[in-house]
Amino acid sequence: MIRIGLSFILILFLITFTFSQQLIINEVSQGTNSAEYVEFVVIGIQTCNSPVPSIDLRKVIIDDNNGYFATGSGTGIASGAVRFADNILWSAIPQGTYIVIYNEADRNIALPPDDISLTDGNCRLIIPASSTLLEVTNVNSPSTITNLYPPNNNWVSGANWSPLAMSNSNDSFQIPNLQINGTPLHAVSWGNNTNGSIIYFSGSASSKVYSFKNLISNDWNNQSNWIAGDVGVDETPGRANSLENDEWIGSMNPQCGLTPQLSLNTFVQNETCSGLCNGEASVSVVNGVSNYSYLWSNGSTLQTNSNLCPGDHTVTVTSIENCPISSTITLTIQSGALLNQVVINSVGDVYLTDNPIQLISNQNSGAWTSNCNLCISSSGVFNPTISGIGLFEICYAVASGQCSTNSCISINVLNPCSSQITNESKQICPGDSILIYNNWVNDIGTYSNSYIGLNGCDSIHSIQLSFYDIKDLTEYKSFCIYDSISVDGEWIKKPGIYYTLIKDANGCFYKNTINLIEEICDTDPFLVFIPNAFNPDGGNVNNEFKIIVTGGKVQDGLIINRWGEVVFNFTQDHLSWDGKNSTGELSPDGIYTYVVNCISDKLEEKRFIGFVTLIK
Repeated sequence: MIRIGLSFILILFLITFTFSQQLIINEVSQGTNSAEYVEFVVIGIQTCNSPVPSIDLRKVIIDDNNGYFATGSGTGIASGAVRFADNILWSAIPQGTYIVIYNEADRNIALPPDDISLTDGNCRLIIPASSTLLEVTNVNSPSTITNLYPPNNNWVSGANWSPLAMSNSNDSFQIPNLQINGTPLHAVSWGNNTNGSIIYFSGSASSKVYSFKNLISNDWNNQSNWIAGDVGVDETPGRANSLENDEWIGSMNPQCGLTPQLSLNTFVQNETCSGLCNGEASVSVVNGVSNYSYLWSNGSTLQTNSNLCPGDHTVTVTSIENCPISSTITLTIQSGALLNQVVINSVGDVYLTDNPIQLISNQNSGAWTSNCNLCISSSGVFNPTISGIGLFEICYAVASGQCSTNSCISINVLNPCSSQITNESKQICPGDSILIYNNWVNDIGTYSNSYIGLNGCDSIHSIQLSFYDIKDLTEYKSFCIYDSISVDGEWIKKPGIYYTLIKDANGCFYKNTINLIEEICDTDPFLVFIPNAFNPDGGNVNNEFKIIVTGGKVQDGLIINRWGEVVFNFTQDHLSWDGKNSTGELSPDGIYTYVVNCISDKLEEKRFIGFVTLIK
């Protein structure tokens, strides 16, 4: 039989699930001895509406390995299969319902009592495999020979666990997709059942229970969401496998979740004083699935709603499953009465000799206070004679406690007019200018200007201008005949007097006079020694062609072979040749031409041309 690729089946399944309800495996247990069971769950879309969507499970097949996951004997293929009967009970199974089918011949002690009611509110069906709510094939198909499911006339009422019995070592349990015969819609496999497996556990399933825990997501086809537990410890037939599994199932049918339903806790801070509208209301969600969105009756979308006036304020909270819940919070006013904000008329600077000033507030029945003792009267009259000179704070407060409001101003009391005379000194470099009183000046002296000073009095400010003390420098330097000396970065060869300008720490330039004196200095005679042969055989004698110069130096030079090729270049730092060419290879025997340019200490230039013999 041609099998469709697993990736295609998964894509088809996910597309189908997006728009409808499906049946998946939620838990598979091998039990102790033969106490096996399989738990299914009807899944669908998240909803808060009632009744929830349902699925028709009539004639939906459940089976162990039918040869899809591994073929031949020893792969857990039990002949035949079981399906949900053509019974009205299966025509509308609500999403979120647990369905447990178990081995009636060895009942697992973890199982709840048998349950075939959809109206008892526990969201589960506990059914033995022998129930007439199930049908079994009356032919030996599927088997190790064929994995085809027979037509409708080969299914009879009242099944048993034998077609579903699971091998401990190698087997699978699956829900086949009848539209693609033999291809599983969902399956859990172990042992050697590795062909196209969906959820797979290596090794034996003995004493194991495989559970969908929703560990990282709600994808039942993701291996990371499943774990292998121990029989007798981790079995949960007919109920959620984990808190995450419960939340997921509850999101599809709130009646089926074990977690209590969504509710709100409210928190209130009433308005502190009349007219202030500084109340605050907030809510916290209990038993919901975050994240939440908030919508208050005043349009706020924050969890905490601030700046509220007394009255009713309604909030609607919506969970991630799009389930809304609303609550109305009533705010009141605390004791006390708050009037409008206090305002005091502003007062400019006053003088010590000014008359008392009446301060005015926009409210009555308040109290005046200050930091100048008796300078302010109970009626708000400020007396600068009493306050004295300085800056003073005057405040007016209405009411008291939480409902109090106040306002403060500052009054600056000044002395009567008195002239000021101020001075300062400035220095500049000779020849520079400086801006004084909007004029550029370069002469030393005193510059004065009048201005309106403290208390509006005529005042005088004087600036004493002087030059920085600049001293020129003279120095003497000597050098040898035919030599040179550096002066201000320039090499000088002749004696004489030279001038440079130097900037000091104040940014002023001073003249530096340099007297250069030429002296007669003793020098070595100009001698150049160039050998005519050498033997670069690696020994310690005469193994280099080396130029020796006294009373001068080599400027440059080169060695040419008999073909006119340059094999070596002399420089002031490289005056010997080891016989090797530019590639590092030893040159052949023969006669080589050298050209060497030298210069004496007295600047006499001389060229040497000759021959040298290389002997190996």
